[in-house]
Amino acid sequence: MKKQVQLAACMLFLIAFCGTFSLPQGLIDVASSKPVVFSVDHGRFHCDSCHPVIDVPANGMEQPVNGYADGRSYDTISVKIVDSRTLEVTTKRAGRFYFKQISAVAADGDTLDVKTTEDTGIGGANGVAIAVRVGPAPAGAHAASGSWRVIRASGSVD
Repeated sequence: MKKQVQLAACMLFLIAFCGTFSLPQGLIDVASSKPVVFSVDHGRFHCDSCHPVIDVPANGMEQPVNGYADGRSYDTISVKIVDSRTLEVTTKRAGRFYFKQISAVAADGDTLDVKTTEDTGIGGANGVAIAVRVGPAPAGAHAASGSWRVIRASGSVD
């Protein structure tokens, strides 16, 4: 049986969970009021809100990420453009699945649904977050790009 957990907030890209869960290095500070800012433009994924900043090709291939291979977080990331409104981000640690997020922007472009699956090796979790757009996407960028603020999140842990 899964224990239901109401998350206080949940971050978007590259973030598995927050609140009740431990926060590995690289997660965005959820206590801040700053929005999550990222873009997929000219074939690259760029996350300004990630610490350290991530800038990798959005070609669905695994890419090493600098500053994250500390044994507490992921060491590779793959960003796949599923369609004009959906992105899939998958991370691994030492070649093993760490987490996956599928983010889909609504037809109006102002709401982002984020589904997350995580397996850190000590247990798994699933979550859903809803975010609203608080800043525009760069001209010509993927529809999910821009600045987002999470308004609702929930999840379960195994």
